[in-house]
Amino acid sequence: MFKGYWSHGDKREQRRFILKHVERCLAIRKRVGSNRRIITMNIFFYSKDSRVQVCRHFLMNTLSVSKDFIYGALKQHSNGVLTPPKQGRHDKHKKVKETVVQDVRDHINSFAAIDSHYCRAKTNKKYLDASLSVAKMYRLYEEAYKEHERAPLDKYRRIFDEEFNLAFHKPKKDQCEICTSQRNNPTGEEKESFEEHLSNKLKAREMNEQEKLAAKTPFKTSCAFDMEQILLCPLGQS
Repeated sequence: MFKGYWSHGDKREQRRFILKHVERCLAIRKRVGSNRRIITMNIFFYSKDSRVQVCRHFLMNTLSVSKDFIYGALKQHSNGVLTPPKQGRHDKHKKVKETVVQDVRDHINSFAAIDSHYCRAKTNKKYLDASLSVAKMYRLYEEAYKEHERAPLDKYRRIFDEEFNLAFHKPKKDQCEICTSQRNNPTGEEKESFEEHLSNKLKAREMNEQEKLAAKTPFKTSCAFDMEQILLCPLGQS
């Protein structure tokens, strides 16, 4: 019976197979205080000239089907028609205009992204602020383009995933010890040191931008170096 059921392959034929073995009838007993007509099902297996009544669990275990599939077949049969299965069939999605797609790209590009400090030779991935997420970016997108036609969240997320190589956290090897220390209940002295650290970072970034702009002129060359931790001498056991 198991092989016969699964040999059909088509969901509609499998529902017909189940209906051949199930009879619907009024329940002999019903709950006290309920006026509803309770419908139950009698299930029969056939062997040559005899038929044996079995329970629903026996049918489910024999055919390896779920209760929902059995009740779904009965429900469709009560409506007078067995509809074809809908798996793999989807209505055509509304096409998003190219101008709307470009707005999404422009909005994602508006967020400042930085390279991985020590990994830029190995990857092109860039990193956004850790406080951001696609959902938060989409809310900002809705605010920024509230006067325009907007893409739905799933389209925004698809463009972010498929057209951009971005992440929302900084690699551990790139994290600054001073910045990281602020996450664990910093002391007053650590807070003052952190404020000075941020001020120096902003000044260094401004100087770097100025030098990059100056280097665009034909009379000046600007070089930038990544200062990594370098051990000049090997360490031995003392």
